[in-house]
Amino acid sequence: MTLSGGDAEPITVFGYEVLSEDGMPEPVTLVDENGIPLSAEEVAAGVTLETSGEGASTLVLYEGQAVAHLLGVTPTEITELSSWLTNLAGSEPSGAAKRKAGRKR
Repeated sequence: MTLSGGDAEPITVFGYEVLSEDGMPEPVTLVDENGIPLSAEEVAAGVTLETSGEGASTLVLYEGQAVAHLLGVTPTEITELSSWLTNLAGSEPSGAAKRKAGRKR
């Protein structure tokens, strides 16, 4: 996901896989406007999760701004950020598809 400031609407993600074919969550990498992954420190300090709608979806916030809306996924399903945010894992899983979707910081 590429981050941006301002009043931009969050990206809506349909079909996020909490458990993919390899038994792991679908990886997500947060990147800046130049496509460079944010550091683990930036992500750890800036990312929070909020329940959206009637509790069946999650808003991913970066520095208080909603950057993604994960439909059909509750915050409790993805509480362990390091299991799906590759920025916190130190490197992206090899062979796994990255999701980079539309926000600039």
